[in-house]
Amino acid sequence: EYHSLYSLHSKPESGWNAYMTDNDGARVLERLSSPDTHRFLRDKLAFSLHCVRHGMPVATILFRYDLDPCSDYDEVAPKVMSIEEWETALQQAPDEVFCKLIDGRLGKGAFTAERRGHNWLFDDELGSAADLRRYALERLGNGRGWLFQPALKPHPALAEIMAPGALGTLRVTTYLDRNGAQIAFPLLRIPIAGNVVDNFSRGAKGNLVAAIDAESGRLSKAYYSRSRRWPDIATTDLHPDTGKPILGREVPFWEETKALVTAAQELTPEP
Repeated sequence: EYHSLYSLHSKPESGWNAYMTDNDGARVLERLSSPDTHRFLRDKLAFSLHCVRHGMPVATILFRYDLDPCSDYDEVAPKVMSIEEWETALQQAPDEVFCKLIDGRLGKGAFTAERRGHNWLFDDELGSAADLRRYALERLGNGRGWLFQPALKPHPALAEIMAPGALGTLRVTTYLDRNGAQIAFPLLRIPIAGNVVDNFSRGAKGNLVAAIDAESGRLSKAYYSRSRRWPDIATTDLHPDTGKPILGREVPFWEETKALVTAAQELTPEP
């Protein structure tokens, strides 16, 4: 699978050891960061609380359904457990909310809900606030709980290379060295029509990814898989749904983004 993902058939075999599998990458990260840091970064509430306490901007969390008894997270979002609390919280919510697992990964389980009069539309089902609660709890599985956030929209400069109703996000890797926080491998994840999340998942989601030039903030050509069953990686300069150009497009507020992520890295707890 990784041979296909990286198109190694077109690259000299002598250079294959420069590529990593997900397991290889995980082992490297384990050596670079402590287990406590990994747990901290996987817990969306803990990370949001950390950002709030350090004055860092963070996406609003309207409320949470949380099986963890810790009350510290009340600083980030109110805890909503009963049907009555749930109905009150949704009455006060915006008309479109994004719902994701507190301890989820790779966009699994995430969904959107849109207000329709006194009801909510979710997963092609129209139901009451109580129905939405039932649906969320049925999808919880062994998870800890749910976060409910306003459904954010992309910046107008990027909206035309994203499917309507979907939000593509930046992924900017950072690390610390003797000179402080550094940036590596920035990219933009680009969703296609029919997808709520922008995860690439080795091409299985159908979404695209484009590298960002760290100096200029401009996008490279985008990568995608021609098949969702197996990574058959190809490139395109245009979004497959909108036909708008990706290559050379400038990411808005790129300098501010770099300042934000390096500041966040400086504040990330390390042993």
